[in-house]
Amino acid sequence: MYGIHGTTIEISKNIRSNGFKLSSTGRAGSGVYFWRYFDNNKYAKYLALEWWKYSKKAGDYNAIKGNMGCCYITVKFNMDNFNTLDLSHGIMREIIRDLILTKIDELKNALNKKVTEEEIISSLFDTFIKQIEIEQNIIIDAIITNVPPPKGSTGAVGKYVGSCAEAIILTNLNMIEKINYSEESQDDY
Repeated sequence: MYGIHGTTIEISKNIRSNGFKLSSTGRAGSGVYFWRYFDNNKYAKYLALEWWKYSKKAGDYNAIKGNMGCCYITVKFNMDNFNTLDLSHGIMREIIRDLILTKIDELKNALNKKVTEEEIISSLFDTFIKQIEIEQNIIIDAIITNVPPPKGSTGAVGKYVGSCAEAIILTNLNMIEKINYSEESQDDY
């Protein structure tokens, strides 16, 4: 199993030197996000590029100095002897959806809008996963879930097979077996 992470060339240099760092928030909880694929990386690469464009436009990279071009980081995962939680199945998606829908307004009001909706959703995912770890007495090393492309993304693939794609969110970086970096030319975007 493989995954692609899109970021800037400058950030990729830091990852090469210091390794990945787990994010504290994300659309499906904290961790490092990769677009999952098995043989054909075309859609995963497309999603990595779209999220890079979105992050660049949103100003997420404004504090970074250096080359802001896109870099794809492709990893091979070592799935042996690791605990993976698959939230992409219908029943798990329904449980997460119900949790978010029943708690989000309550949490927004309680927190007086001091945090973003995405931070609240990320926290709900993390709480849900922590509860599973406690109940099952395990540590989750990776989460597989469906994450949509960013708003405004274009492309025909989602139109035919659904816009959400499977993301692997690593919470244990020891699952990375092999890493490859590839930069895109500015002409590609």
